[in-house]
Amino acid sequence: EGGDPAEAAMAFRAAAEWRRGRSQPDAAARSAARALLVVTVEATDLVPACVVLLANILTATRSSVAGDVIEGIEGYVPHFETSAPDAGRTMTRALLVRGLDLLRTAGHPELVATLAAAATASGALADFTTARVFLDEAANYAIDGDNVLPRIRYASATVAFWSGKYSSVVDLLA
Repeated sequence: EGGDPAEAAMAFRAAAEWRRGRSQPDAAARSAARALLVVTVEATDLVPACVVLLANILTATRSSVAGDVIEGIEGYVPHFETSAPDAGRTMTRALLVRGLDLLRTAGHPELVATLAAAATASGALADFTTARVFLDEAANYAIDGDNVLPRIRYASATVAFWSGKYSSVVDLLA
């Protein structure tokens, strides 16, 4: 996209949505991750949609391949070791943290909902520690009566289910 990171992020997000709509979840996850990889402060409003999209895709695929995310754009992004066994999970965590940092810095109104989506994305990759950190932060920011509380509870129940804490699921959804 002509060297413009904001334009590239928008294009990657659009590609992720297009591929998801055509039942290509791996390609969609790759595009959503690329959007988070190149997004800048000028395009902070893209972050919530990209994180939600990535969370939805990872919920279906339950995997992320770091090498696929970087392939073809190596010259435009910092070096990342993609051969490690948990590189996909590590890269996803780094991309989520980076996107959330942009939202925090901007004081973005969708930070809390995006934290819940980031927790779901992390939980889908069995990164339960990171998921819990995101959920705890979301709960700390949430206000009683806030319309995002059901999203936090649902994300918490999803992560609890994936981590084998079945009794917590019932408590969270009751």
